[in-house]
Amino acid sequence: MKYFIHSLKNTFNFKIRANRKEHFEFHFYYFTIYILIELVNIYTNIDFILHLAIGILATISKTSLTTRRLHDLGYSGWWQLILLTPLISLVIPIFPKEINFFTYPLCLTFMIFLFFKDGDRETNKYGLPITITQIAKKS
Repeated sequence: MKYFIHSLKNTFNFKIRANRKEHFEFHFYYFTIYILIELVNIYTNIDFILHLAIGILATISKTSLTTRRLHDLGYSGWWQLILLTPLISLVIPIFPKEINFFTYPLCLTFMIFLFFKDGDRETNKYGLPITITQIAKKS
């Protein structure tokens, strides 16, 4: 839970790094909270504005986390734009719709890469690797 809270505290920090554990734990807790919100929504009919606000905050948090995870791997955060390729192929009519056959596996491979690739153990151009002891000291 420490990594999840750390991710939320660093929602607007796109400069540091995030390790595999932080990335995985954030997505695990986010998915759990999302399921709970959807279950509550079924029975209570949560206001659309509240649902939208939660979605926007989650999108910003996930974008920041993915940027920091890419920094941990030594890549620029702009590489996450690859996840928009299915959307671009649907919006821009010059691409055939069959291109989605290739873009969805590309996005899935990218997400698997982020979950399982070990980050740089040494200092890279984005700073020092983050450890649980550093996160515990900040809390």
